[in-house]
Amino acid sequence: TDLSAQDSFVILACDGLWDVVSDQQAVQLVTECMRELVPVARRLEAEGRSMAEILARMLVEEALARGSGDNISCLVIFL
Repeated sequence: TDLSAQDSFVILACDGLWDVVSDQQAVQLVTECMRELVPVARRLEAEGRSMAEILARMLVEEALARGSGDNISCLVIFL
């Protein structure tokens, strides 16, 4: 997949995520979660927590909830 000017993040993950979450589902989950986190972003930053880490953990938890039995590694990288 090629990046475009509209892309704001990249999800880098192993098959433990992709076996149970489609690429479009992952993008939708991250986008929805980002909207929910915007109001508390400054507080999270003050606590030393990055939005990218929270979003990656959310995707890992989603994969586990969907029954992934494989290793799950995930990074969300903002562009």
